[in-house]
Amino acid sequence: MRPVRLTVSAFGAYAGEMIFEFTKLGERGLYLITGDTGAGKTTIFDAIAFALYGTASGSERKAEMLRSAYASPDTDTFAELSFLYHGSEYKVRRSPSYQRRKKRGEGFTDSPASAEFTYPNGHVVTGVSEVNRAVDSVLGISREQFSQIVMIAQNDFRRLLTADTSSRQDIFRKIFSTMNYQKLQDMLKEETSRITSARNTVSERVRQNVQNFSCGEDSEHAQELHALQEDADLRVSAENAESTEQIVNAVIEEDTAAGEKISAREGELQKEETRSSLRLQKAIEIREKRAALRRNEEDLEKNNSRFAEAEKAFAEASSREAEIDASLKEAALLKNDLEKYQELDRLRGEIRGLGKKVSEEEELLSRSREKLEKTSGLITRYREDLAKYTGAEARKDALEKESGILKARISDIDSALKDIRDLAAAEEEAAKAQEEYISARSASETKREKYGQKNRAFLDEQAGILAEGLIEGEPCPVCGSVAHPHPAALSEGAPTEKEVEEAKREAEAAAECERRASERSGKLHGRKEALDNQVKTGFEKIAGDNEYTADIPGKEEMAELLKGWKRDHAARAAGLKESIKAEEAGIELQQEIAQILPKLENEEQELRAGISGLEADIKSGKSLGEAKKDQYRLLRKSLKYDTEKIAADEAARLEKSAQDLRERIDSSRKDRDAARAAIDRLAAVIESGKAELLRFPEIDEAAEKEALEKLGAEKEVLDGLKNAVGARIINNRKALESFLQNTAELGKAEEKLSWVKTLSDTANGTLSGKERIMLETYVQMAAFDRIIERANLRLMIMSGSQFELVRRKEAGNLRSKSGLDLDIIDHHNSTSRSVSTLSGGESFMASLSLALGLSDEIQAGAGGVKLDCLFVDEGFGTLDDNALDQAMKALSDLAEGNRLVGIISHVDALKNRIDRKIIVEKDSSGISRARIEV
Repeated sequence: MRPVRLTVSAFGAYAGEMIFEFTKLGERGLYLITGDTGAGKTTIFDAIAFALYGTASGSERKAEMLRSAYASPDTDTFAELSFLYHGSEYKVRRSPSYQRRKKRGEGFTDSPASAEFTYPNGHVVTGVSEVNRAVDSVLGISREQFSQIVMIAQNDFRRLLTADTSSRQDIFRKIFSTMNYQKLQDMLKEETSRITSARNTVSERVRQNVQNFSCGEDSEHAQELHALQEDADLRVSAENAESTEQIVNAVIEEDTAAGEKISAREGELQKEETRSSLRLQKAIEIREKRAALRRNEEDLEKNNSRFAEAEKAFAEASSREAEIDASLKEAALLKNDLEKYQELDRLRGEIRGLGKKVSEEEELLSRSREKLEKTSGLITRYREDLAKYTGAEARKDALEKESGILKARISDIDSALKDIRDLAAAEEEAAKAQEEYISARSASETKREKYGQKNRAFLDEQAGILAEGLIEGEPCPVCGSVAHPHPAALSEGAPTEKEVEEAKREAEAAAECERRASERSGKLHGRKEALDNQVKTGFEKIAGDNEYTADIPGKEEMAELLKGWKRDHAARAAGLKESIKAEEAGIELQQEIAQILPKLENEEQELRAGISGLEADIKSGKSLGEAKKDQYRLLRKSLKYDTEKIAADEAARLEKSAQDLRERIDSSRKDRDAARAAIDRLAAVIESGKAELLRFPEIDEAAEKEALEKLGAEKEVLDGLKNAVGARIINNRKALESFLQNTAELGKAEEKLSWVKTLSDTANGTLSGKERIMLETYVQMAAFDRIIERANLRLMIMSGSQFELVRRKEAGNLRSKSGLDLDIIDHHNSTSRSVSTLSGGESFMASLSLALGLSDEIQAGAGGVKLDCLFVDEGFGTLDDNALDQAMKALSDLAEGNRLVGIISHVDALKNRIDRKIIVEKDSSGISRARIEV
């Protein structure tokens, strides 16, 4: 990448439009950007970095700070850069977000950030995100890589020199994408912890298995088993697992034999129990027959008494037959008066109806008076509400406007949270692409080296190839001699031309894979940077709305802040929603009152008229009721009973009494006859039972029961013993099976833990007695050595061969992280010391050399991206004349070939050493101008 033309407007120190024609500075060599302090030298670098990536060159300047304080409000702020890449010219233009004067009316309005990218064929893409992707796809390097290998901002390159191992770890992790090694370290540590936990769990299961073994109290192996269970430090190995298995199997065999003996005894008891049960059953049968005979004899006595009683009852009932006719006659007289009772009931119903009607009218009158009071109260309250909700429409509009603003802010927060999630995914994808590129680069270097070796070997063997075609007497194609006394011979294993061509094709294919991987890695890193800028821009806008004044935090803290603001806005929006509902309810109430109030006023008039009518009806009803009561009293005096039901019930009772007496006579006759028949039947049954009992032998029922109880008790004891032995056998077999499985699993876990823990300790640098060098640090050490090697090429020149950077090989102690600490060798006195002891000028030379070494390494790691320019900002003021000469020589060597190196400095000595200059001047009003001098 080589800048062609830079145009800035209202940018930094430049109030108006300023154009920088870089083609006037040539295509190679050094040029100086000089001028007074604060005139705007670094602004040129800021403009180039902003045009390409949307951020300034240094880490301390934000995009929103780039608007010129001296610019007219109507002047647009932008940076436009034309640059060459692989011979084609591209153009990119960006504007930061800032406030500009309104085109209509007074005041200012926000001007959003914008971007535009133009390809060599004229195709144009717009939008910040799209332009970020376009720049990344063309240059193939991210914003961070650009700042490390192209534009080394003021003071930024010093930080790497004095960092300790821990700090450099973090720096190199981002630069060389070694985070996967760190992940591997963490995974091994977690796996060790997991396996240890699993091992302990299995070990505890083994202990529990041993505790689950059991045996009888009189077992021959009880002492061995109890000793095994009481061993608190039991460690199960293959040997003692086998002995434990033997003990448990012996206990199982012992219990199996005992169970067989119990089963045999149970068979004997079953036979004895069957014989005793049959004798007991016969004894019970005899007892039951004797009991039945006694019951029949008792029944016979009862039936003799029953016959005597039935005979007496029949005589008594027959003597009352005259009462039947008297009861039936009185019942007939009562039935003749039933119609008069109906008239009495009618009068009673009319009196009750008139009373009920008067009560209902009185209740209706009371309700009407209450309703009149409520209606009058409602009319008064509705008239007050009409006055209360005046202005509700205007208040509702104000609340809805505020709610709309809150919804927009919540939407912005949701978008910002999505960008944060997208950024995390982009970072992971970019890291993976970088790993793929490193792998492709390694493969390409291997294929390239193989081709070089074969090509050199092939060229070295050209004499032997020619000698194979020499014929004695014919001239040599090289020297022309016809005699060939000592022709060259081919070496054994020399490559053929076909093999060389095949190696070349493989090298070219690997290089193409490397190029594609580099291009993809660059694009993904660019996308990650674009998302990072988008996240920060979105957060700053939202933070401004929420009066947040601190620096931009990390992604996690940023997400938590955004979620907190969202919750606050959502809570406020919910409150506004309730307020809006309240105002809407007021508006609806006004409308309802306007419709209801006339109806209520009409209802009030109707209620007053209805109350007057009810009062007249109640008075008339009470008079009619008194007349009906007089009629009722006269008729009641002529009747024996109060109601028709009572009279009818009495008639029915008399008829029922006559019927019952008739039924009693019939029933007593039947009872007398039935008792006589039962006496005859029982006498015959008793005689037959006595004869049957004489045929049965005498059996002692109590003795048979006692014998059965003894047999049952013994069976129950045997059954308990059998169940206990059987349960113990099943339990011991299951526990033994689980014990053997868990013992085998424990052995595997112990074996796996042994090698996984060793691997974890090695990767995490926690091996006892060894330096604390982690796997990630070890990988970074290789890259750091290459950086140091490249850096020393410049430092030896800058320092006149006095200083050389070296990586510290040994740690100061075995407790701190080591492997990336840096020392300096002073060849003038052959001493080695910490880089922190360097003076200001020495520190600058070492820092610049290290930064340039890092630049070379990153550029090589980015797939050999070719960048034809370099910018260095300040730092030369700390060098003496000799050191300055050496630094200039190193930078001049760096600019050899086709690279243009720009230096920002106010040091006067550089003005005499460098002919090509960009001179920045500031006038009395503070506005800067720039001119190119060659």
